[in-house]
Amino acid sequence: MTRPPTAPDVPGHIVIGLLIAGVLAQISYPLLSGAPLRVVTVLSVLLLTSAGVLHAALRWSPRHAAVLFAVAGGIGLAAETIGVHTGYPFGEYVYTGRLGLKVAGVPVLVPIAWTMIAYPALLLGRRLATGIGGTRSRARTALLGGFALAAWDLYLDPQMTAQDAWRFADPHPALPGVPGIPLTNYAGWLLVALIIVAALDRVLPDRPDRRRGWEWPAASVLAWTWLGSAVANLFFFGRPWVGVYGGLVMGLTVLPYLHRLIAVAGAEPDGEPGSGSDAGRGGQPEAGLGQGLGQSLGNRPDHEPDQEQRPDRVTHRDQTRTREQIPVPAGRPGQRARTGQEAGSGSTGPGTRPSSAGRPGSSDRPGSGHRAGSGSRPDPGNRAGSGGRPDQDDDSRDTTARIGER
Repeated sequence: MTRPPTAPDVPGHIVIGLLIAGVLAQISYPLLSGAPLRVVTVLSVLLLTSAGVLHAALRWSPRHAAVLFAVAGGIGLAAETIGVHTGYPFGEYVYTGRLGLKVAGVPVLVPIAWTMIAYPALLLGRRLATGIGGTRSRARTALLGGFALAAWDLYLDPQMTAQDAWRFADPHPALPGVPGIPLTNYAGWLLVALIIVAALDRVLPDRPDRRRGWEWPAASVLAWTWLGSAVANLFFFGRPWVGVYGGLVMGLTVLPYLHRLIAVAGAEPDGEPGSGSDAGRGGQPEAGLGQGLGQSLGNRPDHEPDQEQRPDRVTHRDQTRTREQIPVPAGRPGQRARTGQEAGSGSTGPGTRPSSAGRPGSSDRPGSGHRAGSGSRPDPGNRAGSGGRPDQDDDSRDTTARIGER
């Protein structure tokens, strides 16, 4: 039976549409300048962040998506507010008015941007921190995910300072080939990134309730940010060192993450509601082929209602069916034909043998229904002269006689 398609459905198409729109907006960066560039920058952040939050809502729940946005954006806003007013942990800097509305001296767009990359960075950390046995370290999750989130700033700060979105009071010392940004800024980013990923790892469930195999939309944001920014800085923005630093450092985690994600592609069920997968049934695993077959056989409607009440009849009927399904070939030396009839009953057809009364080692009493030396154990067959077992009904005797005539 063919399973119905699972993902993407309508909400899934919306996520993909938001991703495509965000990527196209960023592709236009080299073609724009001034106010149009600032508008497209804001638009791309809103589109990609919306895609991530909706993706989280579809995999967990809208409540978890709200928690994601509140925790990642809230910690980012708190860190930026402290940084603007104290100079810690990023260094002394100030935001200009190019990014729009501010809250406590910080543009509203900034905590939204933290959320945009924090979510896929969390998934990266969890994926890479999971060992072969399925165990995962929260410390490794925070370290790997935080490193990926902080590495993004190797692209972000040079781009935004070039657009005059913010300025550092003392941009020294700086990375070679990347002036205008102090090293303290990168250290502050690493600290805040570790805190955000560790907090998200605590408040979001380890495994999503649905769409377990649908991680690629979030992963594509990291892949595009890493590769697209490297290409843009190397060939379009005139900042080759930014492309080199960002490509190398961010690739240390993004490449292994993509490799592992591709390696397990198809092994994790999407878990769409109604698809029959484990996630779609509240996390219960799917019944395997053997289990489902066993359940089907166990629920066959042709079971007779009186079998449990009459075990002796069940045993005899089962034996009769076995004889009928697996006939024993006649003429094999030393083998007793299970026909239910023997010599002396008036039948000498194929598949029958003479009465056991004349065989050595057999009982001398014809029709006794017992073997020599067997004690009082009755023979399951219907012997000559026995008159049939008391518990044998007419249908069983007729079936036995028909087999004996074969």
